[in-house]
Amino acid sequence: MLKAYGKFWKNYVNFKGRSSRSDFWWATLVNALVYVILMVVGFGPFLVAFFSSQDVKKVSAGVFIVMGLSVLALLIYLLATILPTLSLAYRRLVDTGLSPWWYSLVVLEVITNFMAESSVSAISDPASVVNIILTIALIVLFAMKTDKFSKQPAQSIEK
Repeated sequence: MLKAYGKFWKNYVNFKGRSSRSDFWWATLVNALVYVILMVVGFGPFLVAFFSSQDVKKVSAGVFIVMGLSVLALLIYLLATILPTLSLAYRRLVDTGLSPWWYSLVVLEVITNFMAESSVSAISDPASVVNIILTIALIVLFAMKTDKFSKQPAQSIEK
């Protein structure tokens, strides 16, 4: 797991070569865990304090400081992982033997995700529906087996 996460950071702008299923999913899992931990650390104390007093004015300033620092850390981590995540997705799609043009689905998913998040009604918004369909399609594509017979030579990305 840590080896795959190390490769995730080592090849953060490498759009050449391949990425195995295990490398992709382990890096994705670690990133998800980091996001969840930062969210729990940031919003957990606020939610506990809010639900115990039922009044935002009674929540201490320290809780807001912890929440602000956690949100800042989450934003920094999110910005730091944008390029490595995009390059990992590209290498994974190439590793399945698909044409690099399939990467446009990743770009469309990111765009519709931003459009869906800005929407008030999640289910009735067309961008949300398209985003859900693209997300499911990408999960299926990322889970495909490695194409060992692709014309592109398997390049080692261990470096």
